[in-house]
Amino acid sequence: MKMLFCSDIRLGAACTENMEVKYARKWHEARTEQFRELYDKALREHASYVLLFGDLFGQERVSEALIDVLFEAAVREKSIKTLAIVDQKEWERISYRKDMPGGLRLLCTEKADSVRDKEIAVRTAGGETEIRLGKHEPFKIQKTPLDTWHVVGLKKGKYLLSFEPTGFEDAENSKFGYSYVEWTENSIKAYDEIREQRFQYETAVLKIEPHDTNKEILQKATVIARDLRPETVLRVELRGRSAFALPIPVSQIREKLENRVFFAKVFDNTIMDVNETEFENDISLRSEFVRLALRDETLSEAERNRLIRYGWNALSGKEVNAE
Repeated sequence: MKMLFCSDIRLGAACTENMEVKYARKWHEARTEQFRELYDKALREHASYVLLFGDLFGQERVSEALIDVLFEAAVREKSIKTLAIVDQKEWERISYRKDMPGGLRLLCTEKADSVRDKEIAVRTAGGETEIRLGKHEPFKIQKTPLDTWHVVGLKKGKYLLSFEPTGFEDAENSKFGYSYVEWTENSIKAYDEIREQRFQYETAVLKIEPHDTNKEILQKATVIARDLRPETVLRVELRGRSAFALPIPVSQIREKLENRVFFAKVFDNTIMDVNETEFENDISLRSEFVRLALRDETLSEAERNRLIRYGWNALSGKEVNAE
């Protein structure tokens, strides 16, 4: 018999709640495919059980459609039984549904609950999960202070792999995938880790100079994504000094990047190139606004730059992009 383990199924690093509709739909489609791939792996490993741990969705509000994705994946293959071991927060997101598939059993680590059949017995209580396979000694799965899942009792203990990174910081120096255990009636034959992930998480810095125009900035963005895989989730930070009052085209940068990668998030941390002497003798309202902003010691440099950029463009009759 085989059992496939997987923790933190969610696609991380970005949340559909903060996306425009077209990007949220793209993310939802990828999540659907993610669940399908997981069960395809279980079939290839000839697994009879799939155990899911931890975060299944990874966002504050979960739509009915996302829960449907889990349910559909769980009933797609009748030969595989699914146990979803979740914390109280995830339990509240899913347990109210009255159409829970027969092949899916939901257990909460904070509640005393159990499930048993001919081959396995699972019990949850006090934040811990105990699993017995055949007549083998039971092993336990516990959540560590680092929010990883640790298996106690299988050899020297193992950490359950996450299917995908849950953020850019997690992704940089780690490997992800899933695990499976094979057992006979009396003994554990194998516990293997399969390290693979579909999405590649990358971070990049786009350096901006005061002489750069928006056209040149967009050209630089194209260069960043030139050698990346289409399955890349990309985090780009804009740094450097931008021309005075130049409206940084964050939306256009993101759209240009997403023509080449799966998803991109852009953070504007540029500092505006302001020459204070140019405004000393100018009596216009715009210059007075700049002088007041430069003298305001309650503002951080980033806040001051943002205020000057938006205010100057507004007073000049230009469109203000507050992204």
